[in-house]
Amino acid sequence: MLGKIAEVMTANREEYFRISLLNSGATQADASFDVDGAIYTMKYYAKIGKALGESKMLKEGAVLSLSKRASSRHNTSRAVQGRRRLH
Repeated sequence: MLGKIAEVMTANREEYFRISLLNSGATQADASFDVDGAIYTMKYYAKIGKALGESKMLKEGAVLSLSKRASSRHNTSRAVQGRRRLH
């Protein structure tokens, strides 16, 4: 389902740019960042969902990269979350 949404968003990319420029007063660069970011996010979540197969969720403790930079990693392990709070 998310893959299909991403396909529709990609097909209508220019219209989303137009809407962003008109409704929010965004610059072309901001509109591009917002629209392309939304499309990328949908495609990324579709990819994760496809990898889950019949499962409904990821097991706790898996490390997922939330950005292209290694410094923005998320670990769902409770032990790691507790250490982050202490620092």
